[in-house]
Amino acid sequence: MEYLLHHYFPNPENYKPIPVGDGHINDTYRLLNPNGKDYLLQRINHQVFPDVPSLMKNLVMITDFIKKQPHTYSSKVDHLTVLPTTDGRFYHQTKLGEYWRILNFFEHHTSHTIPDTNPAIAHQQIHTAARAFGHFLYQLRDFPVHQLSIVLPDFHNVPVRLSQLKKAVSANPKDRLSEIANELAIIEKLKPQMCVIQQLANQQKIPLRVTHNDTKFNNVLFGKNGAAPVVIDLDTVMPGYVHYDYGDGLRTATVTTAEDEKNLNHIQVDWERYKAFQKGYLSATSDLLQPLEKSTLALAAPTLAYLMAVRFFTDYLLGDLYYKTGYPQQNLYRGRAQLRLTEQFLLI
Repeated sequence: MEYLLHHYFPNPENYKPIPVGDGHINDTYRLLNPNGKDYLLQRINHQVFPDVPSLMKNLVMITDFIKKQPHTYSSKVDHLTVLPTTDGRFYHQTKLGEYWRILNFFEHHTSHTIPDTNPAIAHQQIHTAARAFGHFLYQLRDFPVHQLSIVLPDFHNVPVRLSQLKKAVSANPKDRLSEIANELAIIEKLKPQMCVIQQLANQQKIPLRVTHNDTKFNNVLFGKNGAAPVVIDLDTVMPGYVHYDYGDGLRTATVTTAEDEKNLNHIQVDWERYKAFQKGYLSATSDLLQPLEKSTLALAAPTLAYLMAVRFFTDYLLGDLYYKTGYPQQNLYRGRAQLRLTEQFLLI
């Protein structure tokens, strides 16, 4: 580790790496320096992100652009910053082919895996996180979107994900097809509605924007003592549509059950959480969004839940190759939960 840090610091022995977080993609360490600033060290998973140079170019362009934008939250603004190596690069590749980077550590912010158990506090947290994600979209409204590389092609493209599911159904290498027969029928029934956003995108009826594409609750750092919140985990930032961020935020913030909840009757959308996210996001984006974007936002959450159901079922059929699982049927239960969530969102 000291050899790696030598590419960043003249005295790497001053830093002690401590593992932090429970991310499924990258390995993250806090670099403790008793006599100076702490930093965040990350190993970028190049199996998930095969083009790390393009990913890092996106990240630097986006963070540099945001630093130049006005902020309305607070005068106490801290920005995500990539620390360059001693030779001026924004990542270091080891002889083993691993990619590493160092980011600033946010001393005056906290993160939460899930909202607070107190409903009133949870609603305020969700509103704050949603507004931060909305502000992120607003800040990047004038960024030249086509300069960004597409680090994960067709990441939120429902027809493409359905095509992948169809191939998995045909192959059925683990002989699991009979377990999702009912779910496949529901997926087919909902398909026309769930492809509407992609159809609008293909027809260029909604604008291509710079989107975060992973608007989970824990991807916002909450400021302490008046500090502004910070949107983090920008590896998936690329050209996209507002529905991706709005829908995934609602999908992950408005349900209190576990991702792999087995009792589908327990899966309900918390309407107060839904309104908190909706108000927070639109408070930052209402002046930006076009009429057709606004009128189709109600489809965003069910579409993103549907897409995740399709992805979980695809992975289950193929033998759990992509998502980490703690037990053999976890992706099956994840898919069923997301499909029930899709149906619940469509009732709103």
